[in-house]
Amino acid sequence: TGFWDHPESEKNPFTCEDIISGSVIPKRGYQRCWNRWASNGMDYVEILRHAYPGTTLNTPSCTEGSGSIATGDWDSWTQKEGPWAPRKINPDVSNQTIYDVGCLITSTAKMLANSGKPLVIDDFNPGTFLDLLQNHSSTTLAGVGLKSENAIELALGNHNFEYKSAALLDGYNYSTPWSNKVAKISNALSQGYHVIVGLDCNYSNSWNNMVNHWVYVTGVSGDTVYMSDTWIDSSTDNKNMGVKYNKNKVCWYKLTKFY
Repeated sequence: TGFWDHPESEKNPFTCEDIISGSVIPKRGYQRCWNRWASNGMDYVEILRHAYPGTTLNTPSCTEGSGSIATGDWDSWTQKEGPWAPRKINPDVSNQTIYDVGCLITSTAKMLANSGKPLVIDDFNPGTFLDLLQNHSSTTLAGVGLKSENAIELALGNHNFEYKSAALLDGYNYSTPWSNKVAKISNALSQGYHVIVGLDCNYSNSWNNMVNHWVYVTGVSGDTVYMSDTWIDSSTDNKNMGVKYNKNKVCWYKLTKFY
């Protein structure tokens, strides 16, 4: 065994807290600390939060992910790509498609896929989610709009979740500091909520037509909000909400906590 195999031992004067603070450069000791925290009952989310203080994680997936951004197969889903893109959302009332106005449906599908909860649909994706919605359109769709709480319950097959409908991140103006919005999103994530944010907002429209786009939040680090966007090509790695979109026009958020 080597020097770093035994953090906090007589052979190693450095502690796990020294390692995560950055005051020493770890080799194998970092992994030993993670193993110790796991044996003390921490799950992997708690370990990551402890190892990377100041970073908020939203139920991160261990597939295809790194750092503070939760990713997985669902992260590549967009409303403009895939076999679901040209499909009409509610053909009885509109010709509008997932490509046209399917950001909330696609973002909700991402959230459900990342929730880790069993779903009533095999091979779940925005297309199979739309099949389910259309089969129950009277309760899940309002025109081409999504009745989020009903849709989530239908996909889960139960109501073992808490849903908070869209609330303002600002005060109906373009001057709310970005830091205030980040703090609200980060606080929601730290409480275990999944967050879908409305942006590119137009305050001259009525409240129900104010949001032009919805995205699923994957994490917060400092003043950076990471997202899984439905309008970025899957080959694009730009996941920084404040870089991709106008910070002043980020205005609403929806919260869901799964049990």
